[in-house]
Amino acid sequence: MRKIVLLVLAIIILSSVSYAQTYGGFSEGPSLGWSPRAMGMGGAFIAIEGDINGITYNPASIARLYNSQFFISYNYLGLNPESLGFSGSNITGTIISFAVPDKGMWASALYYSKISPDEELGVSYSENVIAYSISKVLFSNLSVGMSIKKMWAVLPSPYNSEGLGIDLGVIFKLTPQVKIGAVVYDLYNNVSWSDGTESYNEPITPNIKVGLSYQSENLVVSGNFDIPSLSFHVGGEYLFKKIIYVRLGWNIDSPTFGLGFKKDNIVIDYALLYSLNLGGFYHRVGLSMSF
Repeated sequence: MRKIVLLVLAIIILSSVSYAQTYGGFSEGPSLGWSPRAMGMGGAFIAIEGDINGITYNPASIARLYNSQFFISYNYLGLNPESLGFSGSNITGTIISFAVPDKGMWASALYYSKISPDEELGVSYSENVIAYSISKVLFSNLSVGMSIKKMWAVLPSPYNSEGLGIDLGVIFKLTPQVKIGAVVYDLYNNVSWSDGTESYNEPITPNIKVGLSYQSENLVVSGNFDIPSLSFHVGGEYLFKKIIYVRLGWNIDSPTFGLGFKKDNIVIDYALLYSLNLGGFYHRVGLSMSF
């Protein structure tokens, strides 16, 4: 029965552009992103810099890294299955990323993300992205960045999907603490889907985000505005005694909460969001290291 359900799903995926990205794994950023730190702050991370957590939000975020950083996160999306238009299981996702600071050419990062059902349903389905990002401080107050993404879906043979995408971002420092950021997701993309005999291209509509942030040693306050959806994200973070991070935010239609625990060069983060729109809980846990 599960095989039949997933085969029907595959047919739907390959016969309708609107269903091609079942989980939206190819289009980063518009609602949730990947970082538990960012999600705890409502996803308001476009104008935050100097942290690998920002790499999927704005490629310009790594231009001012002071050291190399590693990040891994596990995401559990406890959705009501009917909200996705078909019966199925909850969804999980994983991201692994590594970034190095500018040593004379540019700062760079590599990340891999995967999102899929959280249990084996008899046939495979997942949406995968591997990306290489570069970023550079062009002037004392301006950073620019670009991510080149390879995207593919794992489907029952002979179905397949793959493509490329490009994200572009900038961050401008008004003062040492106040910054403006902007990013265009999927400015270029060419995702195609095939059933082994015929194929079609899936247009991914570019998304634009603009943001404003205040960053100090212990306090971060940030907000984003999405185009063309006209939705917004706001959030903040406070570091207590250089050990515990407390985060609150609002993500489009839902409240968010997050905690972080810092020990030397290691930070463990957790975030929770309850989606009023989809009717389910999102849990994120992550670990980041600097060295």
